[in-house]
Amino acid sequence: MQLEIKQFLERVYGLKVAAIQTVNYEGKKKRRKTGYFLRPGYKKAYVTLKPPTQASQSS
Repeated sequence: MQLEIKQFLERVYGLKVAAIQTVNYEGKKKRRKTGYFLRPGYKKAYVTLKPPTQASQSS
């Protein structure tokens, strides 16, 4: 999954990715008049980008 995210960001947006961490979150338990239900879980990705390189300096 992390490799897919890295390839997508580099191909579509042209970003240089240094690292990716992914986290799986469980859905929260909620209550209504009819009883309890569970919200769906989700996955979040934290992306660290490499600093941009400067090819030339203008003065």
